[in-house]
Amino acid sequence: MHLVKIILICFIIMANAFQLNAVANKKENSSKAINEYILLPIMTIGDDSSKAALFRPGSICVDLSGNIFVLDSGNRRVVKFSPQGNFLQEFGRIGQGPGEFQEPWAMDLDLNKGLLYISDIISRRVEIYNIFGKHVKSIKVAFLHPSSPYLCVDNYGNIIMNRFTEKGFIALFSSNFEPIISFGEFSNEKKSMLNYSILADVSPNDELWVAYRFRPVLQKYNKNHQLIFSKEIINKDYNQFIKKQQSGQPTFKTSNGMRGSFIFCSSIVADDSGGCFIAIMDKVCHFNSKGEQTETFCLKENRWAKDNILADGMWIDNSNYLYVVNRMFSMKVYKFSLNKIKNK
Repeated sequence: MHLVKIILICFIIMANAFQLNAVANKKENSSKAINEYILLPIMTIGDDSSKAALFRPGSICVDLSGNIFVLDSGNRRVVKFSPQGNFLQEFGRIGQGPGEFQEPWAMDLDLNKGLLYISDIISRRVEIYNIFGKHVKSIKVAFLHPSSPYLCVDNYGNIIMNRFTEKGFIALFSSNFEPIISFGEFSNEKKSMLNYSILADVSPNDELWVAYRFRPVLQKYNKNHQLIFSKEIINKDYNQFIKKQQSGQPTFKTSNGMRGSFIFCSSIVADDSGGCFIAIMDKVCHFNSKGEQTETFCLKENRWAKDNILADGMWIDNSNYLYVVNRMFSMKVYKFSLNKIKNK
């Protein structure tokens, strides 16, 4: 009888071990199932010494005609390029008056009205221009932290900003910056601006994607601003980054010797599939409508480049082209085609 019990116990242990191995293998296989692609640009902007040259460019937007708008933060201006990448015009300049910039940080485009919204850290204003370069309005807005002047425009012309209130850390304003609602529940994390510094974008079906700058968290809200899900992003590159950071090592080093430490997420953009693209470290990752990672993209300037292009700003147009701006290193704008990937 004891022998039978021992055999039964051994069988149960072996079965459990097999089940655990199966789960582990399933997880391993699921991680291997994430396809990784190398994308090369089909167009590059800002690689000369003319008026098209950029200095610390930040955000990028593309209008319905394919014109490209770049927030050239270091030069305190917005630069407009043709769909072919040719310089068309610039507007805005350094200064403290209406339509002028001291430290422009983020920009988004209301496609329906053709209005560009640009936030400025120092002046604590949002400057509004139309797509033809005419200044429309200056609005004073209180930014609580240098990491907070991020904004995006929803499909109804309302403005979404990262702003602390008692009711949440995301604020929705009308186009005239009249407060509509605050949302975003605080978790057990310390209520610091760094923990709740976010990037966001609205999908064509009015859902809001939110990624955290300094934490591996991805959230999705419905059109009524109710949380659909909040997920932790599992990313091996980020885990290695944390280990290096904790050990005091340089967390980033390019092939030409430049070093630095980088935040978890540098940009986010929703696509028409119901998912989104997030720039994590030096790669761009795609997540489906359920918040599951499906693909990883390494953006290279050319076939021989050792380093990936860092995506500090992204935009996807109606033809499924991905536009990327790099703020600190190359200071250029790149256009990539996602059509071949989408059709696979």
